[in-house]
Amino acid sequence: MTLKKLYWRLVDRRVRKLAPEWESRLGATALRLNVESYIRFRAGWLTAVIGAAVLYPAIWFGMPASVAFPLVLVVVILSSSLIFSAIPVTKRHMKATTDHLGLPEKPEITLKAMQSPANFDMWLLETREHHHLMNDEK
Repeated sequence: MTLKKLYWRLVDRRVRKLAPEWESRLGATALRLNVESYIRFRAGWLTAVIGAAVLYPAIWFGMPASVAFPLVLVVVILSSSLIFSAIPVTKRHMKATTDHLGLPEKPEITLKAMQSPANFDMWLLETREHHHLMNDEK
């Protein structure tokens, strides 16, 4: 199995897990982009933690600097590139969410709003009130 297939399997599995609660709130496209950014960000941190867990004892027990320094650079560059690759996906996720919700301008979706569907619903209610988008039934 290639890394690309593993990545898409992880994305598909997480989308299926989150779809019942989040798809109606975010839309299918935004949910998929949200999961992609989540997995990329987590993969970057996992790479950094595993790299540190392997390299720290090796350096502590006498790995020569001529070997340790390039390996540390590889871990830092690899984990940073994975973490920073989540930024454009997150921007597309925010755009897809605002398009799905029909909001006139880019609202600031807080981290707290994305923690649970109830928090998201409260954020959406406050945002719609702020933009005067409440549907007044007469």
